[in-house]
Amino acid sequence: MDSRWPKRRLEYAAEVIVEALKELQGGMSRQEVKDAARLHIGDTGLLDFVIKSINNYIIGNYMVLRTLIPSTRVLEININDVNSPQL
Repeated sequence: MDSRWPKRRLEYAAEVIVEALKELQGGMSRQEVKDAARLHIGDTGLLDFVIKSINNYIIGNYMVLRTLIPSTRVLEININDVNSPQL
């Protein structure tokens, strides 16, 4: 990810997002992910950039997937364990 933020901040933001998704154990809307991550990171520009950029990214043992729900037109973000046979 090329950005104005240092690599360590991008990685930390991605890890915070994955932790929020792990706690819920299900899909979250973009706004729900952002709200959960804001408890740890105050830079909303950073969060928006990372949420937009991490589709199909592996972070730790998890792949982050974004899906547009056609009926609601809401972007849903999920994680899958890369060690799981579901992939």
